[in-house]
Amino acid sequence: MNTKITVVPRMLLAAFLLMGGPAGLAAQDVSGRGSAKDSLDGTWEGEFEGPRAPVFVTLHLNRDRTGWTGSIVVLGRTIPVHDVVPGDGGVTVVLTPGRLEIEAERRGDRLVGVLRDGEERFPLALVRVPRYPQPANRAEAWRQDLDALASRFLRADRSFTPAERALFLDRIEDLRGSVEALSDPEIIMRMASAVALSGNAHTRLYLLRNRTELRRLPVRIWWFSDGLYVVRTTAEYRDLLGCRIDAIAGVDARDARDRVAPAYAGNASWTDYMSAYLLTSPEALYGFHITPELESVELHLSQCRARPFRAEVEPLPLVRRQTPVEAWWDLSPAHRDDGWTHALESVGGLPLYLRHPERHYWFEHLPNDDILYV
Repeated sequence: MNTKITVVPRMLLAAFLLMGGPAGLAAQDVSGRGSAKDSLDGTWEGEFEGPRAPVFVTLHLNRDRTGWTGSIVVLGRTIPVHDVVPGDGGVTVVLTPGRLEIEAERRGDRLVGVLRDGEERFPLALVRVPRYPQPANRAEAWRQDLDALASRFLRADRSFTPAERALFLDRIEDLRGSVEALSDPEIIMRMASAVALSGNAHTRLYLLRNRTELRRLPVRIWWFSDGLYVVRTTAEYRDLLGCRIDAIAGVDARDARDRVAPAYAGNASWTDYMSAYLLTSPEALYGFHITPELESVELHLSQCRARPFRAEVEPLPLVRRQTPVEAWWDLSPAHRDDGWTHALESVGGLPLYLRHPERHYWFEHLPNDDILYV
């Protein structure tokens, strides 16, 4: 395979979250492997210096009786390892023979050298990812996750000023001492809020938009000029379609939006957009102390019947996804999802912007006005 890496600027994302399970964020087994410390097998992560910006890479190496296997992940691509050639104090990781190789010197738990792409050479430095032991309990699992945030994430991210970095570490340390007293949703929302301290909307925990790691309610919502409305539901809750949500568990809808806002950095319109996810997540609502329980959410509704009423809504089971889910898709009945109904499903002649939610780019000529709509 003649693989060529085209270097582009890196978008720094905090995509670290596994939900307090046995291993958490951290890899397993930080000590006790004896000779493993002197071996190259394991996971290494770091950067190479591209011509315009640093590029983050992750290198996985494994040796068994048949030899070396592994891969490197860079710019969203996974390239298999062709061979590993240890040398005197160094190593050559061959990705594409004669084209793409890593030539590095071993310095303890660091690999320092170059990424060679044909005739080009890019300075490279990788650090071994710690291998934590199996956590003895829930609190220890969360503390391993917090260690990863304080070390691995913060080492790679460029979003934080020195003051924001110090505040982030203070928040993580406070959280480390509180994990026994906090529920999982509270820990997750505090982690998200700490990551968002950078003020960079691209630096965030992947919880609900680019990944699905939390449950959602069987309703989808959107902010309009006069409030928050239900635009889509499962069939069971179709009576809520078109209703305005005045309050969630007694908390005014706009106040609820402000309470969940710390989970993501960004401007006011982005806060509205991301709240469409968070205000339909029982874990987010509970973690920010909007709702008193996880298995049922009370919505105070108006504008859909003769008088206001309340509805108890139960969350859907968690279905983890690795693919993006855009809240604006829910504005259009043209976005199909089995078992869901839409407030506009019986309306003909959708406005142009709602006609093709499945397409990133499209155009249409409007002959009556001689306009090309893009």
